[in-house]
Amino acid sequence: MDFKTGQNDCFDETETARLHALHACGILDTPPEPEFDDIARLAAEICAAPIAVVNFVDAERQWFKATFGLDTREMARDVSICTHALLETGLYVVPDTLDSPMFRDNPFVRGEPYLRFYAGAVLRTDAGLPLGTLCVLDYESRPQGLTPTQERTLRALAQSVMRLIDLRRKHAQAQIREERFRNLADRIPQMLWSADAKGRLDYANRRVFEAFGLDSGRMTGAAWRAALHPEDRPLTDAAWAQSIASGRPYSVEHRIHHRDGGYRWVLSRALPERDETGQIRAWFGSSTDIDDGKRAELALAESEARYKALTEAGAAIVWRATPDGSIHHSIGWDALTGQSPQEYRDEGWLDAVHPDDRARVRANIAQTSGYPAPRTNEYRLRHHDGSYRWMFARAIPLLDEAGAVREWVGTVTDIHDRRLAGQRLRESEERYRALIEASTAMVWAAGPNGEFPQIAYSSGIAEYAFDPQGWKTNIHPDDLATSCAAWDAALASGTPLDVIERKLTKTGDYRWTHVRANPVHNDDGTIREWIGAVTDIHEQVMSRKALAASEERYRLAASATTDAIWDLDLATDEIIWGEAIETLFGHAPREMRSSLSWWRAKIHAADQDRIADQFACFIAGDASRWECEYRVIRADGSVATVFDRFFALRDENGHAVRLVGAIQDISERQRAQAALSASETRLRLALQAGRMVAWERDLDDNFVTRSANAQDLLGVGSSDTDDFRRRVHPDDRAKVVDLLEGFETGQSETIEVRYTTPDDRRIWLGIRAVKISPNRAIGITFDITDRKLAEEEIWQTANHDALTGLPNRTLFHARFENILSRARREETRVALILVDLDEFKDVNDTLGHDAGDELLCEAARRLLAIAGDQAEIARIGGDEFAVILTAIEDENALEAFARSLVHAMRAPFQCASRILSTRASAGLALFPDHHQEAAELMKDADMALYQAKAEGRGRFSLYNPAIRTRMEERIRITREVGDAIAAEQFVPFYQPKICFRSGRIIGFEALARWIHPERGVLTPGYFGAVFDDPESAIAIGKAIRKHIAADMAAWQDEALGFGRVAINLSSAEFTAPQLAANLTAMFRDHGITPNRLEIEVTETVLLGRSAELVAETLRGFDDAGITIALDDFGTGFASLTHLKQFPVHHIKIDRSFVRDLVTDADDAAIVAAVIGLGRSLGMIVTAEGVETGDQVQRLRLMGCDRAQGFYFAKPMAGSRIPWLLRNWDPDRMLAAETEHLAPAAIPASY
Repeated sequence: MDFKTGQNDCFDETETARLHALHACGILDTPPEPEFDDIARLAAEICAAPIAVVNFVDAERQWFKATFGLDTREMARDVSICTHALLETGLYVVPDTLDSPMFRDNPFVRGEPYLRFYAGAVLRTDAGLPLGTLCVLDYESRPQGLTPTQERTLRALAQSVMRLIDLRRKHAQAQIREERFRNLADRIPQMLWSADAKGRLDYANRRVFEAFGLDSGRMTGAAWRAALHPEDRPLTDAAWAQSIASGRPYSVEHRIHHRDGGYRWVLSRALPERDETGQIRAWFGSSTDIDDGKRAELALAESEARYKALTEAGAAIVWRATPDGSIHHSIGWDALTGQSPQEYRDEGWLDAVHPDDRARVRANIAQTSGYPAPRTNEYRLRHHDGSYRWMFARAIPLLDEAGAVREWVGTVTDIHDRRLAGQRLRESEERYRALIEASTAMVWAAGPNGEFPQIAYSSGIAEYAFDPQGWKTNIHPDDLATSCAAWDAALASGTPLDVIERKLTKTGDYRWTHVRANPVHNDDGTIREWIGAVTDIHEQVMSRKALAASEERYRLAASATTDAIWDLDLATDEIIWGEAIETLFGHAPREMRSSLSWWRAKIHAADQDRIADQFACFIAGDASRWECEYRVIRADGSVATVFDRFFALRDENGHAVRLVGAIQDISERQRAQAALSASETRLRLALQAGRMVAWERDLDDNFVTRSANAQDLLGVGSSDTDDFRRRVHPDDRAKVVDLLEGFETGQSETIEVRYTTPDDRRIWLGIRAVKISPNRAIGITFDITDRKLAEEEIWQTANHDALTGLPNRTLFHARFENILSRARREETRVALILVDLDEFKDVNDTLGHDAGDELLCEAARRLLAIAGDQAEIARIGGDEFAVILTAIEDENALEAFARSLVHAMRAPFQCASRILSTRASAGLALFPDHHQEAAELMKDADMALYQAKAEGRGRFSLYNPAIRTRMEERIRITREVGDAIAAEQFVPFYQPKICFRSGRIIGFEALARWIHPERGVLTPGYFGAVFDDPESAIAIGKAIRKHIAADMAAWQDEALGFGRVAINLSSAEFTAPQLAANLTAMFRDHGITPNRLEIEVTETVLLGRSAELVAETLRGFDDAGITIALDDFGTGFASLTHLKQFPVHHIKIDRSFVRDLVTDADDAAIVAAVIGLGRSLGMIVTAEGVETGDQVQRLRLMGCDRAQGFYFAKPMAGSRIPWLLRNWDPDRMLAAETEHLAPAAIPASY
């Protein structure tokens, strides 16, 4: 994944999930918390870091929850190191930010607080999503990173942060749940409460306070007992004490003082909640108002006697039965059914049950007789008059001591009339529902204040996505405001609701509906409820909209057309005109209406009678359409020719009642037809003048109709294709036969053929044909003889060398490609030889271009003589030739041919009165051994030619891959260096020079470094070869010096004592005149005096051809006060006289002698000699490449003045020099040298 440090396919999805998880934690922008602060402080202490941060990475920022050693609370994400840590699965450590290409330019690395070290543990959710980091930072780099213990501790602390976040989230969720429970408990109708383990109330919902009118102070703790009826307090206390002691559920009925006055019976129940040890932690209970039931219960005993009498006097039959259902006693059975006691006893009563119900009744008795629970049944029973009536039977079991059924006691009640009434009610409801379902309405009911709604019936036509809890969501957003306003008005005024709106259906689309509702009033006039209906009017609305759209389209079409639309009512003689009547003819009838006679007056007088007669015939006939042409007089008096087409609408008797038509102005079309006729005449003349023949071919019978001039040009007239084909050159006849073969209609083709005229002239013809239908084609045939002759001459000129007559580069490449293609097919070898004439420029310069041209022609003749028929020869450049050998067996044969070619080219020849002798170098490449593509083989041969010239000329060289590798590497680096110079990627790094006597830094050497965007910091070991190119060397030097001047000016502004800075100059830079003056002026412009500078040169600079110019330039530096250092002394060929010849102040011993100084006696002797030489000449001596304490001690004993090397510091960026100078301790350095220890607190790498 990639969180804004790059991009890939899963970025959007992963980053969205990560941000969602971060925001769900609710941690962003919260106040500091001690727990997080302690973790940050502990991380800093354990990791010995000055800064520690608990942070979270948001979409555009990095936010700090806790910080130690840092005051800020957030920073932009694009400069955040932690953003990169999110990509890691483990600990993310940056030992030195200045060594990292990603962070070296970070503003918090380059500037305050100068962060050099980073280690971060990712804060990751259980799902693996990274939210941020717990990180530690230091102002110093730590190449060794963290210790294993510190790493484990940092990861453990990061896990602690996530546990804290999870704890915060769970605590917040608990608070939400608690609040949700209290809100829910306050809204339910039951009385809920809770108590502690000892029974003291600690919570009661709002229903408790509302029911008894007691405030929370009087209901919590033990104060609630005061609300109990005095007679019930002992019972309640005893029940509480027993439940608390035993842990059994609490249940008691007691009276509590009600808010309305008096006491009401309440049933209070509670269950215990236990902790993990089983101890009671709390009680949760409810209190239910049972006052009405309790009072009824108390009255029950009083009414039992009255109930018995009522039963005997009532309409119900009372019976008693054995456990298996056999009746043995009944009151009223014989009166109802006419059965005597002997007849209905046992199972005889079943004879009075309707035969259709008897089996069901038996089954019910059998299924329930063994269960001691009440049972009911409905069945038809025969009346004493023979009719059957529906009865409702209910049975209650009487149990013995063992819990078994001892006897059944029951009643049978006549429900016949009620049953029939219920059936009629259901039938009525079904009819009503069917009526609603068959309609397009949905009927609903709502409360008096619009509490929405309870659906009574819904239409099967419109299945709306109805949601009683959110009815507004089902209304189209564009209609919601109107609907809500209509409802509010109806509720406020009590008047009926009437609104049209779109509603969402279950299929997901919207339909137009008409919503009506009327209020239903109570007796006192208040609204009891609203009854309404939703009628589906979608089709009506859409029809009206479609009609309106159709009329609008007609109006737009009439407006858009250029024809004059008209509509004539024959009964009223009125014409309605479209707007184009005015545009076309300038006539504008009032309100676009006129009479038929008005229009007839506008028709040209010469056409009026004709049109009137034709119009009358059309009206009298039975045709449905008519069209005609006539002339119309425009408003400006001009005449227009029009085409009028119209249709008749006729009644059931065929009589025309209405005409609708359109008048089109065809004046321009007629003029175009006249112009076409004239154009055809011009075309005929043009064909004759252009020696072209137009033709048309019938593809079915191949007959060709040709223009009249065909006989003159071709010698044939209109005929079949054979007459023409016989005169076509045999090699071209296939083109004519295949012309348009297999083409689709509309496709065209052009061919060129040779043709013999009747007078035996050979000419070239071009034929272009177009297939215009499946069986028809048209085209032209034209004479292209002159063009062909010109093309041949142009081709010869374009593809051959004018001087030697040989193929030129263009033709050579074409032939080379063809030869290679054939060699691939035939799997043969092809050799390429590039030949270059040595000293050709000298001949041109000394003897003139005529001699040079003669030399080129002689070389061409010799190459042709040597190659013979086995080769292709071409001149591809000024003095460069190419030879392609096709009959070559292997490299040995190729080298033998090349050897004879080079030898033959050495032979002298006479030019005018002079004998000329020249040599040639050759580069060889072989297909397919070296490469298979022409371009690559050309490169191979060219590189081999370069190699032959480099080895001394007058010879040949065979290509091998090593040549290409060297060339390509050199070219690639040179190209990259050019881009790097333009991008200002070359900068100086500085290595301090240390004085052995004082231990102080007395100066720096500026070294070129390439800050590569991908490879990081590159040294001259990678790009040093480009200094052989003078242009590149000079450009790099200028770029480096610009940075050096800026860095020195910055150090100088900080009042830092940085000594002299040594600048390296290449040989190429000494070719520039006024080098010393220009360099000194550039540094003066930055406020740097010359005594702050030193110039380092190598011995090779002193040995070049421009020694005088070098000496003059060095004297210029010396005169300006800039010292001269001779670098890498002892590795070149400079003599001791150069130390006297040039103004050298400083000798630098090359690192190759210092490396083995302690172990190699020869190196030690050379170093001692150079130190002694320098002391004798009064020069400063510096040892380069010092890396060990032993080397330091030996050099001090030898009397060396200064040293530089990795032992003291590696080359570093200019931004780190102020820190180095401020923190350098000369005394500690000298002590470290004595003890053979590296100086402390010096960065290992920059």
